[in-house]
Amino acid sequence: MTYVLAGTLGGAAAGAGLAALGSLIAEDVRVALATTAALVGVPVGMFELVGRRIRPLQCDRETPRRWMSAGAIGWAARNGLALGTGASSRLGFVLWYVVPTAAFLSANVALGAGIFATYGFCRTAAAYVIIRAARTRGFEAIADALHRASGLAHMAAAGQLTVLALTTLIVVGM
Repeated sequence: MTYVLAGTLGGAAAGAGLAALGSLIAEDVRVALATTAALVGVPVGMFELVGRRIRPLQCDRETPRRWMSAGAIGWAARNGLALGTGASSRLGFVLWYVVPTAAFLSANVALGAGIFATYGFCRTAAAYVIIRAARTRGFEAIADALHRASGLAHMAAAGQLTVLALTTLIVVGM
């Protein structure tokens, strides 16, 4: 539970900080940035929907193994924080960039915290469920199932990215 709580709180803190920074930017500039991001998001999402993978800029690594020596609570807190913010670990989807961008452009600390906390919760809760399932079914079986589902996950993320980008363009255009 510490793992999921740390991920959620880490995400909330990251989102609140980004939103606070975003509030320093004039609204018309934020609208222009949102429009630009959406104009990039539509073709990227479409490319991914037709199977052309776009590799996101990322820190492609696992969390440090030495964290395990901090004990179960220490590991859970550190790993949850790292995964809850996402930037310090492996990112599989371009869609992740919507999270910090939306938090920043919201310029609303509570909304930014909510956006990123939701991401942190979902990512760590999903990982927690996978870890628990692997204990009973074996890591190889879980790894195989995740590998088989990765194509569907990429398609779902690409669809979400496309819809979010198009929605942003519609809302900004109003």
